[in-house]
Amino acid sequence: MDVDSFIDRYFPKERSAETLRPTEQELDEIRNLTVNRGEYRSNMEWLLSKAVDRGYLLRGSPYLTEILQPYDYLGHGISAITTASYNQTISGVYASEYPQEALIYSFFRKYEVTPGLLLWGMVGDLVDPVYFMSNAVWEKRCGLGYIYVCPGDGFEKLPVSETRHTYVNRAEVKPACIIPVKFEDFKHEIFVAGNNFHVDFMLPRRIHKMIEEKKKARECA
Repeated sequence: MDVDSFIDRYFPKERSAETLRPTEQELDEIRNLTVNRGEYRSNMEWLLSKAVDRGYLLRGSPYLTEILQPYDYLGHGISAITTASYNQTISGVYASEYPQEALIYSFFRKYEVTPGLLLWGMVGDLVDPVYFMSNAVWEKRCGLGYIYVCPGDGFEKLPVSETRHTYVNRAEVKPACIIPVKFEDFKHEIFVAGNNFHVDFMLPRRIHKMIEEKKKARECA
């Protein structure tokens, strides 16, 4: 199956009543293709961006399910995040328009270790992010995860100043497509430092400095 046929079949413009599931063989063929990925680090990121181009949103999880249930931003199912614009807590199905963010959530679930502490985060922008995390989160990584390709209908975008790129649907969501992904599909840098309780608090600052130095070096080249 060529890429265009794959996109038309699994990310159709007319939503299918059933949840579509590509085969592992089809996905491996996509991984091995030579394509112009542009800003994307892996063929899987690039493929998922095509779903977003067609109006879908992406949710990553290590867990396989048929229906996505409303939870809070961290996945607890109880008190959700509060945003300045809404002035209320929001419980729902959270999704993103960024493939790389959906992918990292497919392999790591920060809230399961020690809620309320700095266990992971991101430095830079979502086009080319650098992630950091504690040893506890890294050790709980999954080699296989799932991307839920969700119809955009029913999702609302949260305030940019609070959540950058996040969408939420307050009702349960039936995915349009479920794509199994491998850890090798995630090509962004991950720095691991700290212990089982929190990230080394200086690590984000050091990564930010590293990014700025690389940026200056490119500008001077």
